[in-house]
Amino acid sequence: MKKAIIFSVWIIFTGYISTALAEPYAPKVEITASTTMMGQMVIKAAKVPDRSAVAIPPYPGAVILQTRQSGDMQTSDGRPYLPYIKLLSSDPIDKVVAWYKKKLPSYFYQKSGFLGMYSHRFWKVKGDYGMMDMDAMGTVSNVIISDGKQHADDYPPAKAMIEITYEPR
Repeated sequence: MKKAIIFSVWIIFTGYISTALAEPYAPKVEITASTTMMGQMVIKAAKVPDRSAVAIPPYPGAVILQTRQSGDMQTSDGRPYLPYIKLLSSDPIDKVVAWYKKKLPSYFYQKSGFLGMYSHRFWKVKGDYGMMDMDAMGTVSNVIISDGKQHADDYPPAKAMIEITYEPR
C-alpha cells in the first residue's frame, strides 16, 4: 500500500513538472481597448498548442490570433481538417517568406495571386493546389503567408499573416 501511495505521488508530481515545463507554441495577441469584439472572441477562444506538438516552427516574434482543433471542420467528403494556427507578425511578408524558405527546405513552395492579392505557400506534399483549394489547405501540412493588414484592428503592427496547418506530433 505504501508503495502504491509513493508511486501515485510520483506520477502526479512528474505530470505536474512536465505540464509546468511545457512551452506554448507562441504567445496570443494581447487584447487591448481597441481590439474589436470579434477579435476578442477569436483570441479568447484560441487554444495554444505546446510547441513540441507542432513540427512547423513559429516565426520569431509572431503572435497567435486564432487556432482550430483537429476535426473542427471537415472536407466536402467528410474528412477532418488538421489543426490550424493563425499567427500575425510585424515583419514584412518578404522577410517572413525568406525565413520559412530556410526553415522548410523540403516543402514545395508556391506563390499564388488572385485579383492583385498574393500568398506564399509551403506544402509538405507537392501537388497541383488551386488558389482556393480549401480541402487541400485543411488536410495537407502547409504554411500560407499573406498580407496581415486585414487584422490591423486587432493587432495594429500586423504586416504578415502566417497560417499553419499541421499534423500533430
